[in-house]
Amino acid sequence: MSHHTPSVDESDNKDMSGSVMVSGSNSNMNGRTRPSYTEEKFDETYEKHGIPVKTIKDRFRRCRANCECSGRCVKKFITNHLPFIKLIRDYNVKQNLVSDIIAGLTVGIMHIPQGMAYGMLATLPAVYGLYVSFFPVILYFFFGTSRHISIGTFAVMSLMISSAVEKANCPALVGSLKGNETLLPSGGTLPENMSDIDPNGTTTTKSSGYDDEMMCRIGVATAVTFLTGIIQLFMGICQLGFVTIYLSYPLTRGLTTGAAIHVFTSQVKYAFGLPARSFQGPLKLVYTYIEYFRVITRTNVASLIMACICILILALTKEFINPKVKKAIKMPIPMELFLVIFGTITSYFWKMEERFNVPVVGEIPTGIPVPTFPPVKYLSSGIVDAFSTALVAFAISVSIVKLFAKKHNYRIDPNQELVAYGICNATASIFNCYVAASSLSRSLVQEGVGGKTQVVGLISSTLILVVLFAIGPLFEQLPKCVLASIVIVNLKGMFLQFRDLKELWHVSKYDFMNWIVVFLAVVLLNVDSGLGVGLAFSLMAVIFRTQRPYTAVLGRLPNTDIYKNTAIYPAVREIPGMKIFRYESSLYFANVEHFVDKLYKKTGINPRKILLERTKHKKRHVVEETGEKDVLRQRKAQSKAIAAVGVDVEPELQNITDIIIDCTTMGYVDFMGVSTLRQVIDEYKDIGITVNLAGCKVAVRDTLEKAGFYEKISKAQLFLSVHDAVREAEEREFTSKEEVEWDSDDAN
Repeated sequence: MSHHTPSVDESDNKDMSGSVMVSGSNSNMNGRTRPSYTEEKFDETYEKHGIPVKTIKDRFRRCRANCECSGRCVKKFITNHLPFIKLIRDYNVKQNLVSDIIAGLTVGIMHIPQGMAYGMLATLPAVYGLYVSFFPVILYFFFGTSRHISIGTFAVMSLMISSAVEKANCPALVGSLKGNETLLPSGGTLPENMSDIDPNGTTTTKSSGYDDEMMCRIGVATAVTFLTGIIQLFMGICQLGFVTIYLSYPLTRGLTTGAAIHVFTSQVKYAFGLPARSFQGPLKLVYTYIEYFRVITRTNVASLIMACICILILALTKEFINPKVKKAIKMPIPMELFLVIFGTITSYFWKMEERFNVPVVGEIPTGIPVPTFPPVKYLSSGIVDAFSTALVAFAISVSIVKLFAKKHNYRIDPNQELVAYGICNATASIFNCYVAASSLSRSLVQEGVGGKTQVVGLISSTLILVVLFAIGPLFEQLPKCVLASIVIVNLKGMFLQFRDLKELWHVSKYDFMNWIVVFLAVVLLNVDSGLGVGLAFSLMAVIFRTQRPYTAVLGRLPNTDIYKNTAIYPAVREIPGMKIFRYESSLYFANVEHFVDKLYKKTGINPRKILLERTKHKKRHVVEETGEKDVLRQRKAQSKAIAAVGVDVEPELQNITDIIIDCTTMGYVDFMGVSTLRQVIDEYKDIGITVNLAGCKVAVRDTLEKAGFYEKISKAQLFLSVHDAVREAEEREFTSKEEVEWDSDDAN
């Protein structure tokens, strides 16, 4: 015997957005009618199946199945965690190699001036920026999943490392440790002459040019970088790539824009050649500019002129020349490199350091540093800086990764990206590198000139290696003002992020305020504090949004089953005898009071106040459920009670018999939410008003079931949709009127 399941129009289970005609109490759907459904009746009619719940045992079985050491499983594990294997296996030499070589040389040329400039921004020797442009790039080739990003030096990371280094207060630290402990990355004791310390971790002569304070800076930077890598690696292994969802778009844009202000400020003294002091802590920008104006009369005119010329040439090239040149040869003019070469030649032949006191880069050692472990003594003090640096570096890099992956339609793995960044930074720190991240400007160039894979990184690293072993010392006479001009011009993209504010203001005031708050926190405090303030503000904004969501009273468009906000659509009409209340948020502990307050205000009836006044005047009118025949009598008693206590209720609201709470926008309900719903239903019941719930999601209904909601509240008060609840109330009202009329006729 076959089981027959009644049919139901699927459109009736939606949000009632179609213009469906309603005739009487029945809904006419394409010429067919259907009864009104409670949730219980619908479940019984259409055989509801429970939501599958995964037990701990089920999860353990799945985990064990995933951990089976089959050949296929091992192969998948290796290829997932070593993406370069798939890259090499599928690499198309004819199609990709030439493009990758051109892109690699182009990006490598960009790495040279940017690496030196950002190394100086990190308050380290310029050559350390070249180290960051070499070691992490090679490591990312083996572990990264993006085909187009250019990892290496980045302004914000250089600034954050500079901040960590300045916090360490190396001058005071060197003074306290001199003659006692080593400042060397490799550990041991200080030599008698501390200036005889080589940056690669060996003792040498004073000709190295790095004094004990600089060695302290290098030690702090590498220690923070090592911790940053370990944190990123741990997050990747623990599959914590999702944490970037808490770093919203306005937060990251406000943070990087604020950081750009710090970067610009730090380069002013190099552009002007000012002998200015450095400051740390809150309001350091204010103190820094006060210091700049204090020593402004000591401006090095030669440095200022050279910086202005470089800035003008770079700006003209980037804005006007490169856009036209790229149409012809696809490759931008490497004006930054040309300026570095020109500045070095000019400084060397004019002897600008000797004649005009123009600060220059100084000694650039050849080769690569000897691997040495970062100083252990700096690890504990650098953990806070490392944590914020790890988050910011990952957030910025993964946003660029997703940008290119979406554009070129390939998949990236955020967790594997975390692992890649962690390995890059932790390993590179042993080679005296500081934190690396993806650069949008270099990545855009890499993609724009035709780079197809991370082979581009290998090519650019080869070029950097040539510089480190052969060409580096030639840049020793490079004026620092030239590098400062490169940094300043490259900040243009970050400063243009101020344009976000106009769009954010029109779209979301919360996002606008988030951007502003983070920006001001970074500018007035520092990047680390700004990140913390931004996260706190974002969390508070989310809580505030859900704590005080939008509420509305719904009305029906005549002769349809469409229900809309009466305050927005004048054509809709409230249904006599009932109020339909919509709360556009989940119901949980933080907003239950707001829910109750808005429900009372929107419906115009506060049952607590009514009951309190009844008790006070000793005119309590207890309304009990005595059957459908007494409904009209209860309504009259209720109206008299409301009028008697003097509650401020509009005349048309004094005949309310039903309140329908539209739950379609409630994603979840917690224990406090369940208790509040139960309390509201009971309170309105005490004054003769029936409260029904409509459109509850399955998860909400399951929570109600588990919380014992149905022990006192009937399941018949939960309806499939608002329209079902309205129809049931209208049918009940119509039936009650007829029976009351029959009783009156019988009495006569």
